[in-house]
Amino acid sequence: MPWTSENTSLHVGHVEPLQRTPEGFAPFPGGTALPWRALLTETAGPAAAAIRWSCTCGSTGQTAHPIDPAVTVDEAEEPLRQEWTRHVTFSAVQGIRALAELGDVLDQLASRDPRAALFLARRTEERAREAATRAAAAARAAGDSWADIGAAFGITKQSAHSRFRTQ
Repeated sequence: MPWTSENTSLHVGHVEPLQRTPEGFAPFPGGTALPWRALLTETAGPAAAAIRWSCTCGSTGQTAHPIDPAVTVDEAEEPLRQEWTRHVTFSAVQGIRALAELGDVLDQLASRDPRAALFLARRTEERAREAATRAAAAARAAGDSWADIGAAFGITKQSAHSRFRTQ
């Protein structure tokens, strides 16, 4: 079952089965579409030997957790969910810090070189609009409604649809 976060619906985590390779572990081919416990037998090829967390943002856990058939699914998945939660929290904090630092730079620049501050503010707005458009498209692809996107952006679902729909 996928994990979601209250902070953002753009991060959805799940368990990724891994197979043993001569180099260690590698992602199980097509394994994320199946419950990882279904991959414990070698009926359809190599069996899953370990699991790690994976996120829709492209990040994955660095630790392969060997599968112990005696452990329940919940017990096996809990450490992965905790690692994934730290990833989501870190991503949010990292973004907030970067935004605060940019605000500080703009404030300092505005007092020293107002034209440079205006140029930087304009470029920041342009990049933010582009990023918002990509984020809205990713949210829609992940199954979010226009109401969800509007709420995250602080606008109505109608405004979100009007602003972010693709032609």
